Amino acid sequence: FLTIETWRAFRQPTYSLPSLPLRRGGRWTGKGRAFVAVMALLVGLSAHSAFVRWNEVARDGAWSDTAQARFDVAAGSDRALTAQERADAARLFDAAAHVDRYGLVPNWRNTERLAWGALLAGDRTTYEDEIRRALHESNGRAAVHADYGQLLAAWGRPREAEAHLALALEADPGHAHASRVMGLLLASSGRLAQAEEVFGRGVAAHPEDALLWYGLGTVRGEAGRPADAVVALEAAVAAAPTYADAWIDLARLRLRLGHPDEARAAAESARALVEGAAQAPDPALVERLRGVERALGAE
Repeated sequence: FLTIETWRAFRQPTYSLPSLPLRRGGRWTGKGRAFVAVMALLVGLSAHSAFVRWNEVARDGAWSDTAQARFDVAAGSDRALTAQERADAARLFDAAAHVDRYGLVPNWRNTERLAWGALLAGDRTTYEDEIRRALHESNGRAAVHADYGQLLAAWGRPREAEAHLALALEADPGHAHASRVMGLLLASSGRLAQAEEVFGRGVAAHPEDALLWYGLGTVRGEAGRPADAVVALEAAVAAAPTYADAWIDLARLRLRLGHPDEARAAAESARALVEGAAQAPDPALVERLRGVERALGAE
């Protein structure tokens, strides 16, 4: 409405709003000049806000489209990105860069997305610069420390990874992602008691998280406590009945404890999942299942 009124004021030699004369005899009044200045500012701010918002929407769409690529990179995969994934990564970086440049206030979520856009494009240096900025902007948010820690572990930098994961767990002692990654990192270096403690805090905070229960069961099994491991693995398959890895390990440990019937039931659940999978299962998983089945056949 005010924009229309401003346009009318420019076109007419004499024009007023109620109690606000803008032009007289083809000349702008003092109030008219102030009105035009304010309207120019408002139009500029509206255009700026629309531009930033458009880029935020584009960024969020690209963030969603790169989910699988980000998951694979965080897991340490060295596969090449597809052409579509590279295009999505470029969209993510460009949109986040525009929000970063033209946004009025720092936003750690945008900086995190900018970092990921750089990483997916192969620029690890820019990723690390931007993710550290995201940590500063978020006041050391646990989720950012956890994601960075996971990548550092995948890149073969365990000490740095552990430091960031420790900061994540200091900020949020039961943080699910940080607990999973830290537990695995500790277990891989033989610190099973510490790993069990981390997984234990994780499942206490997130009893629905099958990955945490699986990690807890794994470290208990490696520590020579199969009965305790079975309890955790049973919780894992209760939380995620389609978790084939957990069913296989559960079958193996039940057999080790002298419970062949229960072991067979777990192996059958795993076999049903493997055969009913929409995609070809991991060959290593299939071989583990066959090993359990052969052991059951020897009973």
